[in-house]
Amino acid sequence: MARRRVTEELALSCFGLLGILALLAKFRFALLTTGDQWGLAVATAHLAPGGTKWFHAISTLGSPVITGALIMGIAAYVWWRGYRHLAWFWGSVLLSGDAVAWLIKQLVARPRPTLPVLPTGGYSFPSGHVFNAMLLALVVWQLLQHQLDAGRLRLSLQGLVGLGVLLILIARVVLRAHYPSDTVASLLLATGWWVQWRVWWPFFVWGHHRYFSRFGQRSRER
Repeated sequence: MARRRVTEELALSCFGLLGILALLAKFRFALLTTGDQWGLAVATAHLAPGGTKWFHAISTLGSPVITGALIMGIAAYVWWRGYRHLAWFWGSVLLSGDAVAWLIKQLVARPRPTLPVLPTGGYSFPSGHVFNAMLLALVVWQLLQHQLDAGRLRLSLQGLVGLGVLLILIARVVLRAHYPSDTVASLLLATGWWVQWRVWWPFFVWGHHRYFSRFGQRSRER
């Protein structure tokens, strides 16, 4: 019970901070705008000519299409191994999370930074790349916890996954596809949605089994 309370408090904290950032971005609050412009300037100040190709490659690898496909691929693997509840959890948290991220984009409707390195469409807040990359990191972290005992190897692999998320975050800012606050919002949303979904998931599973058990009982009665 105490663990569930901590989980809910973490989710609430993430959503609260996300809500504050969303309001500041929506109404173009001067302090946030100034901080974002400073962050963009710092990210691109020492960028050598032609150096964006590496960040472009990182951004491409971290696209929602690729990271989403990797999550579904891992889910299919654990489904094949017999961990079907885990597979359902990962698939559902991805699809529902992407829907929530898309809705927030439409509600905030924040334009992207000016002078992008590469043409990018859609709204800026939050970053879909960082959101899906963070979800993939959480999936891999949980998979490693199931497959490896606690130790240096597991910790090192989890650290590499976290580094990958950081590189994607930096790439999106360097390419001027997002403001720094967009990427922070994505980390908050992914973390908050993940831990909140873990709270809701047992109720969905219980409701699913209860519905189909009743359906099967009625079928037998007929």
